[in-house]
Amino acid sequence: MKKTLIIFAIVALLIAIFPIVGNKVIENSIDNQIELLKSYGVEVQTNLDKHGYLHTQKEYLLIVQDADKFAQYLNQFSDKNTQNYTADMLEGIKVGLDLEYSNFPLSDAVSLDIYLLSLPLKMQKFVESYDSDFEHYITKSLQNKTLLVHLDYSIAKSDFKGYVKNIDEKYTLKDTSILSFNLTDVSYSGNGVLGYMESLNLLLGQLSLNIIKDGEEFHLQLHNLLVFSTFESDTTYNYVFKLKKLNYIVKTKEFDDLSLQTHNIYVDFSSNTQGEKASFYSKSSFEHLFVETNSTTINLNGFNYDISLSEADKDSYEKLRILLLQADAAYTDDLGVEIQQSFIELFSKGVDLKIADFSLGSVATKNIQAIDGFGIKAEIVIDEDIAMAQDIVSFTTLISKNITIDSQVKFSKDLFSIINQEFPLTLFAAPYAIEHENKILFDLKFYDEKLRINDKIL
Repeated sequence: MKKTLIIFAIVALLIAIFPIVGNKVIENSIDNQIELLKSYGVEVQTNLDKHGYLHTQKEYLLIVQDADKFAQYLNQFSDKNTQNYTADMLEGIKVGLDLEYSNFPLSDAVSLDIYLLSLPLKMQKFVESYDSDFEHYITKSLQNKTLLVHLDYSIAKSDFKGYVKNIDEKYTLKDTSILSFNLTDVSYSGNGVLGYMESLNLLLGQLSLNIIKDGEEFHLQLHNLLVFSTFESDTTYNYVFKLKKLNYIVKTKEFDDLSLQTHNIYVDFSSNTQGEKASFYSKSSFEHLFVETNSTTINLNGFNYDISLSEADKDSYEKLRILLLQADAAYTDDLGVEIQQSFIELFSKGVDLKIADFSLGSVATKNIQAIDGFGIKAEIVIDEDIAMAQDIVSFTTLISKNITIDSQVKFSKDLFSIINQEFPLTLFAAPYAIEHENKILFDLKFYDEKLRINDKIL
């Protein structure tokens, strides 16, 4: 009994002194990140370092003093060279960082509040030159932590979750423009080391931006946005994007007013280079799209496309990917020539393009009542032929010898009639058309350098 009491007392004593000893795992992780930021041009000021018995609280002020160095830090998390176009937008920016964690060594959870405290110096000066009162309003709003992201992070599990603080701001500029911005119900979760995420899920309840001045208006509204994404590497990833509703309205004095509304947008894009060949998949759809101007209206329903590209050479794709990133940062004519040649090289190694579905359910305009739309399915195969990679002349000469197309196209009779009215050249297709159940059908095949439409050689 006595030994049991002694053991119990020792265990209780150890548990009691754990918080006093502190949580070295989290402290070391924080210290390493702070030193890393300092090495990339960020001044770090400690405003609070409070050690309680159960928890520790720290507050930091981060100031970007060397924007070029900090841009290099950001480059680690992106393929794109951010230095060329973000350094000016980083200089002098101030960010607050409040964190809290348990003093128990076995706990690995960290709670953070990250909030913007000032605009970049150049942006701040620009806003101040335009409207000094507006600049003071923004500064005060930021100091009140209007733009705040909360994060709960587990170091051991490398998973995280959090939210963005709701924003509801409205301001009238000195030129009488009325600005309003609303952001509500934003939350997120994911997995991976911070900065190198393996997955990210984002939910947004509503975002709205409105600008009104002298009878001219701009309105943008998003409702119920969901984003799901996974990242294996720079070339193996998947993005899924769902949006319940989008409203976009522009009213001007000089041009036609524009109103755009769409419902249930879906986008799915993935890239996979883990096998012997690279493959890509893209799918997009919307339930309803309505566009209106002063002179016309367009009403589209049931749009969908489902496309995949497979059997692509990984080395050629990687070369093309890098060239496209370089062109996005700083395009030159020489780079354009390299990109063209890289595309030719990729196709010369062979690819397989499948269009599982490209269709529109119905369409209506101001002058046309709703009519059925169209549907397309196709497979395009380009066989490998290294000779095509020599130059653009060789490619255009040899491509017809190495390409196979198998496609089915259908139009509603009403839509096909309207197309023929607008584009009379399509009348040449009429003798090849097959009519079936109020549809116009075309079965297109290309092989042996000949195009066949419904088994007739063109």
